[in-house]
Amino acid sequence: MKLVETMDIANVAAVEKAVEENKDLTLTLSSLSGALDHGAAGTPLDANWLKWVTRLLDSLKRLKWRYTEGTTKRGRASLGFINATGCTSVYGSTFPYNPYPFPWTSHLFQDAPSVSMGIFEGHMAKMAEGFKAIRMAEMELGGKHDIAGMEEELAYFKWDKFTEEEFRLCPPVVAVGGDGAMYDIGFQNLSRALASGMPIKVFVV
Repeated sequence: MKLVETMDIANVAAVEKAVEENKDLTLTLSSLSGALDHGAAGTPLDANWLKWVTRLLDSLKRLKWRYTEGTTKRGRASLGFINATGCTSVYGSTFPYNPYPFPWTSHLFQDAPSVSMGIFEGHMAKMAEGFKAIRMAEMELGGKHDIAGMEEELAYFKWDKFTEEEFRLCPPVVAVGGDGAMYDIGFQNLSRALASGMPIKVFVV
């Protein structure tokens, strides 16, 4: 990292002196940096880079929290479930007495595929934010310190640019309905969802 590169640890004598002077104290990065810079011109930091990398680290920290804990204290959900109002939903009662251990919703009888498309787009936009942060961190660790270049490369990063590995990390969005909701009054919505190219799963009961 650039913060490490700003310290001259090649001066063995200076490092040993700093360690010796702090032998009775806890040696911190700030005290070591101060000792090495004492009496010499310090290496200036790139303020824009420091601001950018601090935000990136915060994004990664929040991403880890969402995956491992989140507001439910159970981490990320396993899938999103969109049910057609009708025979496939009446058995499930209402919250909090329904049988679903994951986020779910229902809409008009014929609208499950269309609602799924909207939820998929919104969910993938959130997933893209996380993957973008991870990709930027990988570029930074790989020595690519061109912030403007990285942001330009990922400016239009969407779900259709995900790698296979990234897609495997995305919880599926599932549309569920009976034959009437999917094949009868809802066939137009189903055909539109299938023609969209979105990898939405459809379960016809």
